[in-house]
Amino acid sequence: MKLGKKTNHWQILLFLLTGTLLLSCLGEVEPYEKEPAVKVRFFNIDSLQKINSAIAAIDTAVKHLTTEKTALTTQLSALNTSLTSLNKQITEGNNDLIPERDSVQAAIAEARARQTEITTEQAALAAAKTPLTKTAAAINKGTILITSITANGNKVSYSDSANIFSLPLNMNTSSQVYYFEIAGKVDSMELTYSFVEDLTARSYTRLIGTNIERTDDKFSFDSVKVYCKALPDPCLSTKTTINVYF
Repeated sequence: MKLGKKTNHWQILLFLLTGTLLLSCLGEVEPYEKEPAVKVRFFNIDSLQKINSAIAAIDTAVKHLTTEKTALTTQLSALNTSLTSLNKQITEGNNDLIPERDSVQAAIAEARARQTEITTEQAALAAAKTPLTKTAAAINKGTILITSITANGNKVSYSDSANIFSLPLNMNTSSQVYYFEIAGKVDSMELTYSFVEDLTARSYTRLIGTNIERTDDKFSFDSVKVYCKALPDPCLSTKTTINVYF
């Protein structure tokens, strides 16, 4: 009778221990990560070329003004030397040089006025260049305001500029067409891909995209390039960035 009670206690203990281990294991299990995605960046090359041309024109104008200002400085130095000599001679009684002195003084005044004008023009050009330089830097960084991105019938709208956007990979197919509305114009791009299981550092399994490629002749941008950090291994969605140029 006593032996029977002891066996019962061991059965209860074993049951509790098994339940604890089961709950512990269940607590570590996490579901698949939904909708693997790939990063995409946009570069408005057409606008960048126009901006760079405007910046180059400003730089050229500033260079010409600087050259002119330097020449005026040299001219003023010579005029001031001449004026000093003329004033000395007039002081010594050579009044015939007064008209020449007056002419030199007028030339000095004109040169100084032109220097002031150049300084004003240079400041105006610098002020005009500043926003252009900032815009060019933003374009080079990929910063852009996109109205919306549509994929698989799902439309995501944006109200703020960003330099990286996320494209979800449809888990029910091996390709996806994306539509991008930018400044009132809609462009499209198709990506092909497959999926693989990936064990994360936290020991749970997720699906990620692999073999990500753009479909040739199925994009309306100037060019689309896929950059993979994992090359020569297949392009994984976690290590891939797509650059779009328009």
